[in-house]
Amino acid sequence: MIFYNTSKLVLYQQNEVITNVRDIGYYTFYVNDPNLPLTLDTTFLDVYVGHLKAGSTDALARAVGCDSLRKYIDTATSSRNVIFGGDFNFYDASEAGYQTLLSGVYPFYDPINSPGNWSNNTSFTAVHTQSTRATGTSLDCGAQGGIDDRFDFILATGNIITGSNSISYIPNSYKALGNDGNLFNDAINDPTNSSNIPFTVLNALHNTSDHLPIIMDLEVTYSQLNLSLEILNFRGYAQKDGSHLDWSIADANDVVYWVIERSEQGVDFSVIETLSNKSNQLTWEFLDQTTHAKVAYYRIKAIMKDGEQIYSSTIAIKTFSNDSQFRLFPNPANNYISFEYFLKGEKGLLTVFNSLGEHVKQVVYSSNQRVHTIDIQDLPTGIYNIEFISENHQYLRKFIKD
Repeated sequence: MIFYNTSKLVLYQQNEVITNVRDIGYYTFYVNDPNLPLTLDTTFLDVYVGHLKAGSTDALARAVGCDSLRKYIDTATSSRNVIFGGDFNFYDASEAGYQTLLSGVYPFYDPINSPGNWSNNTSFTAVHTQSTRATGTSLDCGAQGGIDDRFDFILATGNIITGSNSISYIPNSYKALGNDGNLFNDAINDPTNSSNIPFTVLNALHNTSDHLPIIMDLEVTYSQLNLSLEILNFRGYAQKDGSHLDWSIADANDVVYWVIERSEQGVDFSVIETLSNKSNQLTWEFLDQTTHAKVAYYRIKAIMKDGEQIYSSTIAIKTFSNDSQFRLFPNPANNYISFEYFLKGEKGLLTVFNSLGEHVKQVVYSSNQRVHTIDIQDLPTGIYNIEFISENHQYLRKFIKD
């Protein structure tokens, strides 16, 4: 399983590397470069995720699994940006499986270059990742004994270490989260922990996992464009009647028109509107009243006189929920009750039912009205249901007639 930020990466494909014990997950991403449609220079990142066989007597099983991965990676047609991370259960750097990972056509490298006999060795306290729990814990699962093993790794191929293929490792960013370098056979939430990680996090690591997460930072270098236009301050926010977008430019003379694109996943975008630049205006705004997603992703594209296409960055807007788009008030009500429907451009039918399910009121909602008031003076006191059906939505509410 893998989690990723869809504003930064796009999942291109996934597969599995079959091994003798546990299969290794294989995910190929490409960088979500806003200029990709223009440069056509795709930056790929291959991520392998594995859990090798645990146990001090299972080095051979780990080695066989690493050999399967090595053969798979070495069949690649060219050098790629590759990282391999997970719980490897290596006790020392001399294990055959670890050496297999560091060899081959496209070898992996340890970003912190820290080989040695890691297990139960005070010389490697800064890189130990297991166990988060000291002896005597009452937790039901997971290893005990405190921090004294380096079982968890992120390894990277050479072009990531050197930054030769658009993705580079940021030096000194690799770390075992929560390890201050001074704990040995201690629990990760030991009061002496000086890692500056909040103790709420340290306690969570202690209680929910016997391993520490490994983190490291990567930097992406985009292909440079000599663009004739700079899109300034592209931003957006949710309001009750839709998603508001606005942006500005310094010079509008060469812009023919704007294309506004939207996606519900941040990956596949579709055109929702085009705006013609007839007056060479420098500031623009647009209201999207048609989205029904909880989160909507937007980008804009300028079409220039010479045919050049210039993209903005991508922004995400958390929209108002459907429940908030239909409001009934006051409730309880006496003589009149009103409803407000925030989406425009639709028509709908509102029906009031009594407790027997009988229709007692109906109102046609017109797209040029925002608030409707219903006369309920003739209704007996009691509990009523309201159903509102529009072209794209359906809402059910209850109200009390005093």
